[in-house]
Amino acid sequence: MAVRAEIAKDRGFITDDLLTGEGLFYHYVPNATLPGLPWVKIDSFGYRNREGLEGKVDVVFLGDSITIAQNAQKDFADYFRSRGLSARNLGNPGYSAYHYRDAYKRLIVDPKVQHEYLVIILCGDNDFPDSLRYARVAKRNESYREYLGRPLKTEFWKSNHPYFPWLISIALNSSPLIKSMVLGQGGSTRGVVRLPFGEYETDPEFLRIVTVDERYLSWQHLTKAIDEILEMAGRQGVKTLIAYYPSSRLIYGPYLVGHPDFKEQTKRNHERLMALMEPYFDRPGVRFADLTAFMQAAAAREPLGGSGPLDYHPNTRGAELVGEWLYNELKKMN
Repeated sequence: MAVRAEIAKDRGFITDDLLTGEGLFYHYVPNATLPGLPWVKIDSFGYRNREGLEGKVDVVFLGDSITIAQNAQKDFADYFRSRGLSARNLGNPGYSAYHYRDAYKRLIVDPKVQHEYLVIILCGDNDFPDSLRYARVAKRNESYREYLGRPLKTEFWKSNHPYFPWLISIALNSSPLIKSMVLGQGGSTRGVVRLPFGEYETDPEFLRIVTVDERYLSWQHLTKAIDEILEMAGRQGVKTLIAYYPSSRLIYGPYLVGHPDFKEQTKRNHERLMALMEPYFDRPGVRFADLTAFMQAAAAREPLGGSGPLDYHPNTRGAELVGEWLYNELKKMN
């Protein structure tokens, strides 16, 4: 176990000795080093920045593993710095929208760090279930250790019963068979993604149909957390860009060989989600933008995956392209 933990640490994965926190809030140990990722510099606050947080900054980034971009030698904030803007990256692996709120409040709002722009990168595959999981762990008065240790990838509609969906959650976590049946896991269906530079086999998770509905608890918790962030930013006159970052199945799905029903359903589900999110975040001082079409086109030209050809976490080139896209979107707010 010790050897496996050391390998995980060297590769930049989350391990106990790399994290610190209080309650549900966590971050890397200040000034931690990741031997397998020497280009990732962790600052004195536990985030990927080359220098400490000052009393004033142009742009603040909130996000999860996409935003910290550990597989890229330069992250989105580095791109903004190269364009003459000061930037602070507060992304961390495993974060939910509630963690975005917590980091923003603790490190920017409460210390009164002046900033002109806020960039929130919503990760389509993670932020909905992660925000629901945060709420459930908070309900149990547990900590970030339980949050990181109990993934639950499912959605339930609201119910008036006081123990729903807690009873379902308990049942799922106590019975692998029930969990497999409900979540649609354990299948063996695989596909092949054909790109100009190679063909790549998918895993079964790639072909899972994912839906989000405004009646889902995950939607309600994600929007609640983002609403609280936007309220804090709005009080300070900060302009906020909310960028929707797509999953692997959205980025590479159009290049899947066959599976027309899956591709059509995935496309429709994404269109429905954007039809929910765009009007929801249509408010003064806020811009919502979807990265999906951009990422689909870019992925057809060159490899963008950080840890593999179908990974949605960006490599160095992917982070550069996304950084440029974010910069151009932010300029539209002026």
